[in-house]
This record gives sequence, C-alpha cells and structure tokens, in this order.
Amino acid sequence: MGSDARCASTVNVDECFVIGHVHPLPYVRCGFEIWIFMTLLLYTIVVLYAARLGFFFVGAMRGRRGGVLKPEPPFVSVIVPARNEEHNLPTCLASLAATEWPSDRWEVLVVNDRSTDATARIIDEWAARYSWLKPLHRTDADAVGNLRGKPGALEAGIASASGSLLLFTDADCTLPPTWVASMVSAFDTDAVGMVCATTVIRTVSIPSAMQDVEWTLAHALARAGLNNGVPLGCFGNNMAIRSSTYASVGGYAGIPFSVTEDLALLLAVHGTGATVRYLCDPSSTIETLPCASMGEYVRQRKRWAIGGTALGWRAALFVGSSLALWIGLVEAAWTQQWLLLFFLAVMRLGGDSGLVFISQFRIRRGVSTPWVIPTILLLMLTELALPFLIVRRTVVWKNQQFSG
Repeated sequence: MGSDARCASTVNVDECFVIGHVHPLPYVRCGFEIWIFMTLLLYTIVVLYAARLGFFFVGAMRGRRGGVLKPEPPFVSVIVPARNEEHNLPTCLASLAATEWPSDRWEVLVVNDRSTDATARIIDEWAARYSWLKPLHRTDADAVGNLRGKPGALEAGIASASGSLLLFTDADCTLPPTWVASMVSAFDTDAVGMVCATTVIRTVSIPSAMQDVEWTLAHALARAGLNNGVPLGCFGNNMAIRSSTYASVGGYAGIPFSVTEDLALLLAVHGTGATVRYLCDPSSTIETLPCASMGEYVRQRKRWAIGGTALGWRAALFVGSSLALWIGLVEAAWTQQWLLLFFLAVMRLGGDSGLVFISQFRIRRGVSTPWVIPTILLLMLTELALPFLIVRRTVVWKNQQFSG
C-alpha cells in the first residue's frame, strides 16, 4: 500500500507528519493544521528570543567606566561583614591595606557576625595594627526581624559608619588597589545613588572556571538590564551607595527581609528614581572564592532563585523566554526542522557566549574562556531544575536557616 493510501485510511501522525511531503491531501488528513501551528510557534519563539538577545546586547554595549575623581576626595566607609571567615579574612584585609586611597579619607568597618571561630580575634589584631580599621562585634540579640543574617551585619556596620559613601565587600574577596577610587569615581554627579561592579571567581580548577563563566554571564545580564533601565540583579560583595540614598530607603531595617539583600536594596534604590551604575572595568573588579562543594553550589543557586522572585514580571519574562527556547528546541527536533533547531541552539550558545566575551574583554580577563560553551550547556540543563529549587522556600546560608 502506498504512503497516500496509508494516510487516507488512518490518522497516524507519526507516519504522516512528514515535513516537505509533496502531496497536499495527506497533510490535511494527518495534521496539516497542527504543522502550521507548530511552525508558526517555532518562528514566534525565534523572534521572541532574538528580541531578548537584542535587549541584552544593546544594554551590554551601553554604560561607561567610572568618572573622574573630584579634587577633594570624599570620606568613605568600607563595610565588611564576616561570619566564620578565619581562613579568608586575612587575605581580604591585606588587599584592603594595599588600597590606593588617602589614609585619612576612609575607614574599614569589619563586622564580626556572631562567629564561632577565630574571626573575632583576627579582626581585633588587625584593628590594633591599622587605625583605619574599626572592629564591630554583633550578638544574637541584634539578629532579629529584618536584621537577621547578612542584612543585620551590614546595618550594624552602616550604623557606625561616618562616610558619605558606603562601599560593601565580603570577607572572602580580594580587591585591587584601585577598587575604592574606581567605585568612588562613578559617583560623579549627585544623581548617582548606587554603583554596582563586577566580581569574578578565583579560578583554580575546572569547576571554579565554570563558576567564573557563570558569574561573568550573570553580571553581564544584570548590567545590561540596568543600562536599559530594568534592574535585574547585582552582587552585594561589590557595590556602593550614598549614605543619604541608603537613609532615604530606610536602610535594611526598613526594607523587607530578603535572602538576597543586595537585590532588595537595588530595587529599593531604583524605585526612588536615583541613577544606578554598573561598572565593568578591571579597576573595580574584585575576586571571590568558588563554591567548595556541589551542596554549597546548589544552596547558593537556590538562594538566588528564591530571591529573584522579587523581580516579579521581570523574573517571569526572563524564565518564560528561557522555557520558550527549550520548547522550541524540543519541537524543532520532533518535527525534524533541523535548520531551526540549529538556529535556536546557536542563538542560545552564541548569544550567551557573546555577552560573556564582551565582559571578559572589558575586564581584560580570559582565564576561563575555554569553558564558556560547556558552562552554558550546563546552565541550560540546570535551568530545568530551578522551579523545583524554589518549591521549598527554606534557605541555608552560613549555617543559618532562613525562610525565603
């Protein structure tokens, strides 16, 4: 029996749903309308994802480096929260000690956030050596309400700060000597209320190199979104804010508690209409440590995913466009539209790689470049697990448990 007769006598989509069939009648009987719908859906997904890429690439090419320092540098306060960081804190403080900034125009407030190791002792020893370092010790009595966890440690440091500009970093970070000057220079107009900057991962292994790629991509997306007027995220270990801007949003005491306190502060500041800048320059780029285990990595991504729900429609649109791409890939493979399948794959891999390369070029860092494509492939797979990560909204961070 010929193929036309077989299609006429049965409605077997698997046998008759053949792209490029030259006979119109079997198309009608075997799902031509479905084929038309799926083809239109595929092209719609291509257009939507192309629009997403266009949005991020336009944003990635916008922005500029820091401005020019004013003749009289402002007094700045650097806040460093530290919880059980005895192994990392000395390296961080050593990099701060090498900072190229007038010693009488800054202070570093290191907040011991109820550590159970030697962190408190290390802070006090360094404070005895450097007059610009101020030790603060936080107790359990301070960790209540909106001031639980890291937001409370930051608030404790800010409450004791004297600077007109507040700079934030973490105890596991290493900073270049130009960091303070670069961050301060971005506040070159009174309209600038907050400055975010790029953080990279110390690359010592293949997993750390892939984390470095992931962080670089995350920064690229966040910077591009902000440059287009849409705040999508930032990293709290490398940002700064005017003390007056911080006060205007009520500080962390006035912002609803979040497991991603940096994003919560960004959204609050952006909501005031203040200008927020996002630097991508080697002078402001700092280095942090990779997750030491798969468990730590999963917990960190879960915290980010839960905190990201605060973005509302922006998060839904981003996740929806990623899901649409997956639908397009599966549909193109099922309908054997190989050209569209190839095009969609290139859009995702090439688009994300391009954003990573732009950032790597700007910060003059390419140590993890060979792992860009493998990392993006892995990220595509982990995206499928994100919905399951946020079902249980309990987050573990620094041996503390929070409800997201």
